[in-house]
Amino acid sequence: FPSHDKVPKTMKSHWIPQFYLANWEIEYGKKNEKRVPTWGRVGPDRKIHKSHQPSASICYMDNLYLLELIHAENQQTIETDYLKKLDDRAAKTISKILNGENLSLEERVNFARYLYNLHVRHPRLY
Repeated sequence: FPSHDKVPKTMKSHWIPQFYLANWEIEYGKKNEKRVPTWGRVGPDRKIHKSHQPSASICYMDNLYLLELIHAENQQTIETDYLKKLDDRAAKTISKILNGENLSLEERVNFARYLYNLHVRHPRLY
């Protein structure tokens, strides 16, 4: 087994990327901070409650994609090497879509990969 001398840095793993959540941000409160409207069931009667949260504070879990059985410096590789690249390409593609630009075949394939990954990266699957 690998040495666990180095403890991996805690990483917020967003199963819905922040750049994507930003599309639903509104100015909220006296300081007009960017917030995303959220809903959830709270209290003993489980009534639906609406709130407004920064995109950085929703749709994430700490170390969701952490690979524990490898060396500490590589334990976040799913997040840092795969999902970050996928999300970066998707952000550019979404911008082109919103601007009414045509997509190349490669962009369409990468965007389809991103959409599929939105499903499989959800924590209920882990």
